[in-house]
Amino acid sequence: MSWKACLTDPNNFAVVVDQNPLFKGDPNKKIDWPFTVALKWLPRNGPGFSSQSVKRKEIQEEFLAPAMDEGTLEVMVATSVNCPFKQDVCCQVDLPRKPKQILIAKCDKSGDPYWNETVRVELAFGKDEKLPNIPLRLYTQSGMFGGEKTFAQVVVDWSECLRFPGEYNPIKAYVISDIPGTSKFMKLYVKTRWLPSTKATAAKASESYATGVLKLFLYKGKNLLPVDGKTSDPYVVLSYKMGDATKEETSETQKDTVNPRWEKVFRLPMKFLKDGDVPPVTLKVYDAGLLGTKTLLGFTSINWRIAYSNPCELAIDQAYKLENPNPKEYKNRNDFGEIYVKAYYVPDGQQDPNIVFKEPELDNDRIVGNLQIVVVHGVNLSNGEKGKLIDAMCTIISHDGRKMDSENLNKNNNPIWNKKVTFSVDIPRKVKIS
Repeated sequence: MSWKACLTDPNNFAVVVDQNPLFKGDPNKKIDWPFTVALKWLPRNGPGFSSQSVKRKEIQEEFLAPAMDEGTLEVMVATSVNCPFKQDVCCQVDLPRKPKQILIAKCDKSGDPYWNETVRVELAFGKDEKLPNIPLRLYTQSGMFGGEKTFAQVVVDWSECLRFPGEYNPIKAYVISDIPGTSKFMKLYVKTRWLPSTKATAAKASESYATGVLKLFLYKGKNLLPVDGKTSDPYVVLSYKMGDATKEETSETQKDTVNPRWEKVFRLPMKFLKDGDVPPVTLKVYDAGLLGTKTLLGFTSINWRIAYSNPCELAIDQAYKLENPNPKEYKNRNDFGEIYVKAYYVPDGQQDPNIVFKEPELDNDRIVGNLQIVVVHGVNLSNGEKGKLIDAMCTIISHDGRKMDSENLNKNNNPIWNKKVTFSVDIPRKVKIS
């Protein structure tokens, strides 16, 4: 419901009609009758304004439970506005059936104290049992022996939580107007939530976990192990823990190269205990063989704790050396290549900055890229015997000796292959190219 019309005619009532009000218990359910309200805007410096105009309904110290229930009450003390004190501010929370909780404020850039802390208490009660609302006391603490000076007290009403269990109430601003030594109105922002037993258990379990997305850019590999002595068909399998489950993602296969370029972004959902270790991401590089066979070319592990500690920043940008996949077979080999990876972490609840993964700066001393060759057809081919048909096949050999064969076309002196091959190239500019 908009109250914008009140601002154009201050000190007079404006009638506002909402033709399709929503039912709070179900946001998708509409009430089939209009809702009419008369609103009036009183400017603070106008004749109609007085301190009585902004007084809210007194919050009762107790209310009656609407039904029998048990669970956990959460009270989240958020922040304050126009607080006359800028340091050593504390908030005492008096939860029922629990010792007093003391929250010590920090200060934001404007100097206003804030807490953003949640206190909890487990409760069980019967229908129509009297339940206490939550008193909060704000005070300053001066030095080790200076004592406490109370400057404000409010009572937090949590009765509405019982109507919408499991959901946080909209954050409420508690206006405090009788602070000694100042005429300003201070506001204290608090929200509450009631979690019945089953929901409380689930909420506690979820709060012990860190959740988010690790965005990982698999850029390229370099000097990988050639399976047949000259080349490989490499692809990468990424594996990681998500809770108790092991997840895997797989890249595309790059044909006939030991210097593949995948340039693939993976979104890896993460879930792990906040008090535990950050689960590493394991990368295994395989050669894709015939009939679904595979050969391990090397592996490495990425510890991304630095990305977890610096969320939404490009914290990982480096090459990882591959480990020996078979020490018995390759006991005399020390280099198994490397893969280039970039990554950053986005915790749940934070906005993804959508960092653009740029390729590393080009090395002016090297030629890096892909060479594509298309063998189209042959005309009047011969093996030296006039009039004899031949079995035509073409072999393409790269600058570093890699070979690709076309299809063998039987009895054909004018074969049409239309064979396309791609060779990755990463060579010094001074090398002789043929």
